[in-house]
Amino acid sequence: MKNISRFHPMTTLLYFAAAIFSVAFCKDYLSAAAALAAGALWCAVTGRGLLRRLLALSAVCAVSAGANLLFVHRGRTALFYLGDNPCTLEALVCGLCLGAAVAGAVGASLLFSRAVTSDKLFYLLSFLSPKAALVLCSAFRYLPVLRRAFVQSSEMQLTAGLARDGRLARMTACFMSVSGFAMEKSAKTAQTLKALGWGRSRGRVFGYFRFRARDAAALFLTAALFAVSTACAVRGGLNSYSFYPELAPVFADSVFVAGLVSRSALYLLPAAAALF
Repeated sequence: MKNISRFHPMTTLLYFAAAIFSVAFCKDYLSAAAALAAGALWCAVTGRGLLRRLLALSAVCAVSAGANLLFVHRGRTALFYLGDNPCTLEALVCGLCLGAAVAGAVGASLLFSRAVTSDKLFYLLSFLSPKAALVLCSAFRYLPVLRRAFVQSSEMQLTAGLARDGRLARMTACFMSVSGFAMEKSAKTAQTLKALGWGRSRGRVFGYFRFRARDAAALFLTAALFAVSTACAVRGGLNSYSFYPELAPVFADSVFVAGLVSRSALYLLPAAAALF
């Protein structure tokens, strides 16, 4: 995980944008299987909680497959009947492929949240609007703080014996307490920024991130693999697969193989960075 975090924030952002875009448009089951494997691999790279994340990805696939099987009554191979509506094999496979694509995107998002810390996010957003970056990062920072304050206020209410007033009254008191805490913190933050001269001029974007040779190499590999996979998708080598009225065979021509290999190599870049 540390090897992934060492890259420049812009390199990390562009890689995950390309990876999620590629995962989201997987249509045939081979590409969907590669996306699901990539999601599991990205969860493994994040480190802790691997089993829980893998179970979550499996649940996403199961829910997608079950919903598509029960509510999309298309296809010729009927597995069973729900009333007068057939539940078909084609709908099940289509749901599995959609769930695998979503699971791959979720895995990429999990790894992105671990690789891009709050200072990197602030650095990226500062190029667009420093004020908006400050507001967003402050909001993300105060969410866990306010949650802890709410829990502490609730425990104080219980300790003071106010639980007999009812749950609604106790929650209302906790909300009012946390609201006052948030306004006090925001006023102190605003006074501090005003004293530091924030907002008087645009200033410079602070960042201790340097664009190095490894960032250039990673960007080149990402751009090359993404360009190849996108070109293959445009030519119909990856996204021309159809599930209905029956499962079409996958024609493993040169365009399809090139697109699948380029996508798989694109998915493997974080693992390679983590290992080397």
